[in-house]
Amino acid sequence: TFKSADDFEALVEDHLRQWLNRQGYLGGDVVWQTAEKGSPFRGLEAFDAEHATVFFGRRREIERARDALQQTESRDCRYVLIVGESGTGKSSLARAGLIPRLTSPGVVPNVDRWRVAKFRSSDGSDVFHALASTLFASDALPELSGSDFSTAPELAQFLRDGGNSVLAPILSAITRVAHTERERGNYDRPIQVGLVVLIDQLEELFTPNVPDDDRNRFGEILAALARDKRIWVISTLRSDFYPAYQRQEDLLALKERGATFDLGHPGPVNIAEIVRGPARAAGLRFEERSNDRLDDLLIEAAQGSDALPLLQFTLQQLYEARDGTTLTFESYEALGGLEGAIGAAAETAYANLPEDSRRVLPRLVRQLAVPVEGRFSGSVAKVDAIATDSAAKALV
Repeated sequence: TFKSADDFEALVEDHLRQWLNRQGYLGGDVVWQTAEKGSPFRGLEAFDAEHATVFFGRRREIERARDALQQTESRDCRYVLIVGESGTGKSSLARAGLIPRLTSPGVVPNVDRWRVAKFRSSDGSDVFHALASTLFASDALPELSGSDFSTAPELAQFLRDGGNSVLAPILSAITRVAHTERERGNYDRPIQVGLVVLIDQLEELFTPNVPDDDRNRFGEILAALARDKRIWVISTLRSDFYPAYQRQEDLLALKERGATFDLGHPGPVNIAEIVRGPARAAGLRFEERSNDRLDDLLIEAAQGSDALPLLQFTLQQLYEARDGTTLTFESYEALGGLEGAIGAAAETAYANLPEDSRRVLPRLVRQLAVPVEGRFSGSVAKVDAIATDSAAKALV
């Protein structure tokens, strides 16, 4: 059964691939070498660019998000906001789907080379230090070290109070990259360099530990970045933080001039690809028992609005407990199924702690969960501020 022509197309492809595989016609092509790269599943971590070959189940969403971003070029505001509920895979879509697709040769005309800066506000002592450190990263713009702001702290201070010239060192670094690439390739024409800036988990900007002035200034910087024709800005946001986003004047104007992409939870066809695709790419198989197949059981169990993190975590646990190249029913049942996997891992970790460390857990939870917009959000805390004694250190 299918709900749309898209579902029908995906089902035909999935079922035909399964049949070809059972007949031995696919030849077991392995594109993800587990001996070198480890698991094709990510557990509770996001897929990143290096995992693009095992990022399955979001092909149409990737193309639609790319189209939305490309359409913003005519509005001189290269910005897309990816909005979705917690657990929909927004970070993975941006990191392993949209960015690799956008930066593929020929997708954006006239761009010869790409650099990518991936930002999270929790990666620095404040949002400006986090952004500066992101821009100095090796796959972003390490050429910034040749500017008037040769270190991340110096650039962070400039971003904090740089006024209208905030883009000057960034654009100068892009120009230096273009010049270097032209000389290296001996081109007889100018080289165009594009910079993608990913603002991942933008909801961290709206937690109480970010001052209002910093939040407003950061919105101004994002708007300035997106207005430059050499820079593309992608941000991801949990949907329950959208009201807080709307209250930021610069961010709201940026969204209205740019594009918004709403990411929903994966449907049954997408989940089938998410389960089977990485396993197939890594040469893994799901155990069959009587008339049951483990992959069918996982797909059925994952039908639900927030099952994607549970599914990825369970697949990772099954991989770690695999029998050769086979993911087994025995391991799945030992985990307690999809719903029990995270709980079982947590209980095991907790049971192995001394009693004084267990008593610290309520305090730790209070420090990591903060109320925002009538809900609780995960927050970031410095280890030194939490692990103040041996019991707390053991728990962390």
